[in-house]
Amino acid sequence: MTFQPDESQLKALTTWYSKDNPLHLDSRHPCIKLAGEAGELLDLYGKEEYKPGFSWWDCAKCNTFKKAHDEGYQACKGEYIPKVLDELGDYSYYLRILTYQKEVSFIGLWDKLALNAEDNLDFILARLNNKSAGIYMGYLIEEYIFENDLKTAIFWFKAILHKLDCSLENLLELNYRKLNSEETNHGWKYATIKR
Repeated sequence: MTFQPDESQLKALTTWYSKDNPLHLDSRHPCIKLAGEAGELLDLYGKEEYKPGFSWWDCAKCNTFKKAHDEGYQACKGEYIPKVLDELGDYSYYLRILTYQKEVSFIGLWDKLALNAEDNLDFILARLNNKSAGIYMGYLIEEYIFENDLKTAIFWFKAILHKLDCSLENLLELNYRKLNSEETNHGWKYATIKR
């Protein structure tokens, strides 16, 4: 049976390398980015906890915070996207690319994983960070990505969304809009090999 990417993967591929580019199926790039995005999430959490005046719910574009009847939100230029959801959207992008390259449906794995993680958010973020770095390290050593590692990353990713009370659908919609906006074209599909 031929693998058919799910819709979430197809939308991520719109800003990925084209199929005729040798990097289309090269997993090194998304592995590096997955580990980096997990680190950015952990860094945002550290700022959320310890940096005075910082909120990871601030808008990623203008640093205003969305609250009911908040004047700062009214001053927000453009669409409000919380920093934490912006980074989680980026993380999901690379996870969707990697599952596509592994020829397994992102949504298929997501739907199969029962969520029973009631751990603290910092523990979940640390586990996601550890698993993401492990996927990258495993790729560097073996040049291979194990489906079970992707399942585990999706599990911890799902646990974070659960803790933040954010649905996958809402997160993916934010990410789709970002991918398709003129100001944030990732441009990966025009890249060349530089090794």
